[in-house]
Amino acid sequence: IGPNNNNNCDCEQHQQESSSSKTTTTRRNKVEDLVSFFPKTMENLFYGSARVKRDDFMQSYEATLGIPFDRTSYGNEDVVLLYSDANAMPSSLNKDKSSSSRVLLSTKEATENCHVMKVVLTEANNNNHCMALVGQWESYHIWKYMRLPPDSEGRNGIDPKVPLRHVARTHNERFGKAQVIPRNYNVAIYEKLLLQYMNNLSNVLDTQLQPILHRIAGRDGYIGKHDKKKKKSTNNSTEEVYTIENTIIVLTCNYGQSELLLNFLCNCRSKGFDTSRILVFPTDKKTKELMDNFGIA
Repeated sequence: IGPNNNNNCDCEQHQQESSSSKTTTTRRNKVEDLVSFFPKTMENLFYGSARVKRDDFMQSYEATLGIPFDRTSYGNEDVVLLYSDANAMPSSLNKDKSSSSRVLLSTKEATENCHVMKVVLTEANNNNHCMALVGQWESYHIWKYMRLPPDSEGRNGIDPKVPLRHVARTHNERFGKAQVIPRNYNVAIYEKLLLQYMNNLSNVLDTQLQPILHRIAGRDGYIGKHDKKKKKSTNNSTEEVYTIENTIIVLTCNYGQSELLLNFLCNCRSKGFDTSRILVFPTDKKTKELMDNFGIA
C-alpha cells in the first residue's frame, strides 16, 4: 500500500508542476503577444508601436524638419511610432510589458531609446489610399501606384477595375498625369520672355544689381557690424581698411515658400546673426514687398 501511495503522490505532484508550467508558458505567451504587437513573421522589421500627440511631436522637431506643418485637426491628432526591436521601445512599455498603438506617450518618452528615427510625411484625409512598408535595403524614394489604365495618361482619373501600376509622383486621382510636356504655344510664350531676359541682362547687371552688391558687400562707405579693421601697407604708406568677414548669401524665393524664408530671417536675428549680407531674388511682387519690409536687399 505504501509504494502505491507514494506513486499517487508523485503523480499528483507531477500534474501540479505540469499545470504550473503550462500556466507560466501561457502567461509568457500573453506577455510576448503584448510586447510583440506584430507577428513573428515581421519581428525583424517591427517589434512594437506607440502614439504621441501631433502637436507635441511638431514642437519637438518642426524646426529641424524645415517645413511649415499644417494645423492639427480632428482625426489627425496623433503620430504613430513603429519600433524595430525591444531595445528601441520606451522604458515604460518594456517595464509594464505592453505595446500597441493605443498607448499614448510624450515625444521625449516615446523616442528615448531610438538611436535613429526616420520621419515620413503623408497627407491626411486621403480616401482609398494604402501604405506598404517593406523590409529591404534602405531607400529614401517612395514608389507610387495607382489604378490607371495601362499606356494612358489617365485623364479620366481612377479606374477601380484595372490593377495598380507604377506612376510618377505628379499623377493625381482626378486627372491622372498632372504634369505634361509643354506644347508649342507654351514654348513660344516663354521663348519671348527668355529673349527679353537675355537682351536686358547685361544692362540690369551693371546698372541695378552691381550697386546692390557693392552696398551689401561693404563697399561705397557701407560697413557691416561684423566687418573688422586691419592695416594695409601700399607704396610705403599704411592705411586702415575694412575686411569683409561675412560671405554674401544669395537666395531665391516665391510667395508659397516665403514662410520658410521669414522663419530663417527671424531665426538669424534672434541669434544675433547679421542679415545685411543676404540678397534675395523674389519671383513675385508679394515676396519682394515682404523682403522690403524686412530690410533685405
